[in-house]
Amino acid sequence: MTLTDTVGVNLAQMVELQRSLERKAAEVEQLLAELGALVGSGGAAGAVHWQGRVADRFRQEWDGVFARHLRQLAESLHQQARFVDDNRRRSNLALNGVDA
Repeated sequence: MTLTDTVGVNLAQMVELQRSLERKAAEVEQLLAELGALVGSGGAAGAVHWQGRVADRFRQEWDGVFARHLRQLAESLHQQARFVDDNRRRSNLALNGVDA
């Protein structure tokens, strides 16, 4: 029996997909951190000087909607990366007897 890296999918490509999902999650987290520093959060002002009712409403919306959705996106990307990795590992174990 010869070792192979293909079982309905290419196992090496699955590794790349998992890594890409993790990189994109990290990019979303970095975007969230950078924008959060500019906008501010939890009622605190950010680096951009902006005061008043409109600024407060914007920050509330940022915290309650936009930042929350970006966090959810990052977590979803992490979850999908784990899903891809788990499936790659199971496929590799079934095919090659190796959990790697």
